[in-house]
Amino acid sequence: MRRIILKQQEFSELSGDILRYLRFESRGASMSPLIRSGDILTIQAADVTTLNVGDVALYRNERGLLIAHRVVGKRTQDRDMALLIRGDAPGYPDEIIQASQILGQVTKVQRGEKIIKLGQRRWHKVSILWARFLSLSYMLFRLARRMTKKTVLRCLIRV
Repeated sequence: MRRIILKQQEFSELSGDILRYLRFESRGASMSPLIRSGDILTIQAADVTTLNVGDVALYRNERGLLIAHRVVGKRTQDRDMALLIRGDAPGYPDEIIQASQILGQVTKVQRGEKIIKLGQRRWHKVSILWARFLSLSYMLFRLARRMTKKTVLRCLIRV
């Protein structure tokens, strides 16, 4: 396979034009533990009607960067369908994205020789549970950030 290295902006512009089926190397930790920096993602064309809670969507944010985050809800906003999106790693807030921002759906994650097919029944169930759990984990993360070390120590001493 031929390998081409593009800058983020070049990749973003090109992928929006040709996206039917695309593979690229991920960067960042916002989707950890499912997707890690260096994993190869396979993207297939999708839109707001084909994406469901638990799916991982590829979209273009307001700054033009490509982001892959999990769908945690669907909303109607100004009579148009929008998606509620969030990274899997703790500390990433919800983001509402419009249908026009969606480029596709992550269908496979390749880490070395291991391939995770996200469309398989077992991974789909895990994805739905994870999407539901994300709300709880985010609330716990925010609560923990508010607690001082002193409060944490008092709680531990009582146990």
